[in-house]
Amino acid sequence: MGLNIEPNYTHVAAGPTDSDIVGGSSCTVFGISIGGTANGRVLVEEYGTATVIMELDVLANTASVFNVPFVAARGLQITTPASVTCTVFHSNAT
Repeated sequence: MGLNIEPNYTHVAAGPTDSDIVGGSSCTVFGISIGGTANGRVLVEEYGTATVIMELDVLANTASVFNVPFVAARGLQITTPASVTCTVFHSNAT
């Protein structure tokens, strides 16, 4: 069984929305792009737990890209506020 690092992306709509990225499976996250029409915070958590991996802030009418690769051993859950969307660039579940 090999490591599948083919890049994918998952768009997370403005919320409040909780979106699961590759369920409870391990994946590599290559980066996260966020933007919104009002100030907001995107919460990145480990899937199925309350463990916060990072909190990403965005200012109104701006966009930010976070290129900090990491392995999400149990997958991710992304929570967006009402005015912010994000795109997560990740591998397939491994």
